[in-house]
Amino acid sequence: MKFTRYLYLMPAVILVISCSNPRLGEPILNLENFDLNINVDRFYSGEFNKAKEYDAQQNEIAHGKKEEDFGDKLIDPWALHMIAIDSVFKDTDDLSSPKQLIGLQYNMKSWSPGDSLAVVGEMYFESINMMKSADGKFMALVASNESDGKEPFEKLLSFLKQKHGQPKITERDFFGKYKIYSWQLKDMLLAISSRHNDKKNELKIELDSGNGKADTTKNPSVDSRFFIVKNSFRDSVIGNLNSGSWLYFDDLLEQ
Repeated sequence: MKFTRYLYLMPAVILVISCSNPRLGEPILNLENFDLNINVDRFYSGEFNKAKEYDAQQNEIAHGKKEEDFGDKLIDPWALHMIAIDSVFKDTDDLSSPKQLIGLQYNMKSWSPGDSLAVVGEMYFESINMMKSADGKFMALVASNESDGKEPFEKLLSFLKQKHGQPKITERDFFGKYKIYSWQLKDMLLAISSRHNDKKNELKIELDSGNGKADTTKNPSVDSRFFIVKNSFRDSVIGNLNSGSWLYFDDLLEQ
C-alpha cells in the first residue's frame, strides 16, 4: 500500500552526494557513482530516529503539552518516511529444514510523488529500498520514480547507453508486458525498467488541509525503477527478490 503526500516546495539548491556515509535525503544520493560499501544502517537511521522522536512528541501532546510549545522542532507526520525492515530467507521446498537468512531489506512503505531522494542523469527517484547481508554488507538497491509520461525514462535510458554502452534487453510479462535494460559491469549488475501504471491496485490519498477534503483520484503514470546488485551477492539473491519493486528484477538474475 502506497501513501502519497503532496508538498509545495520552495526553490532550493539541490545537493548530490556519492560518499559511503549518506543518510536518506541528506542530501540527494548520487546513483551514478554509487558506493557499494555504503552503510545501509546509517542511511536509514535518520528516519528511524525521526519516527521515535515523533512518537515521543505525540505522547507528550496526549498528556497535555501544546503543539506550539515544540516550536520549529515539531515533526510533521507528512515528513516521515515509513521504513520496514523485512527478513529475506532462502527459498526452499524443504519445510522441515531451518530457515536460512539471506539478508535484510529496508523497504520504504510511504513516499511523496516529486520527492528527490536519489538521482541518475536527469531522473530523480522518490523511494529507495536497500538490502544488506546478515553481517551488514550492502547487497542490492532498487529505486523508484513516478512520471507523467515516457520521456523521463527515455532520457534515462539514453544517458545510461552513453555511459555504459548498449544494454541487454529482456522482455517480461508480469501483469502486462515490459522490458528490462541491463548492463553487467565490473563490480555490479545495473538494470532499469518502466511500465504503465493505471493505479487500479493502489490506494492514493491526497489531503487538502485548506478544506479538509480527501481526493482519491487515481492518475495513471509511468513507473520507472533503477536496480543494482553487487556481483558478489548475485547468487545469494537469485529467486529471493519476490516482493514489491524487487520482484521486477528477480528473473533477470537467473539468466
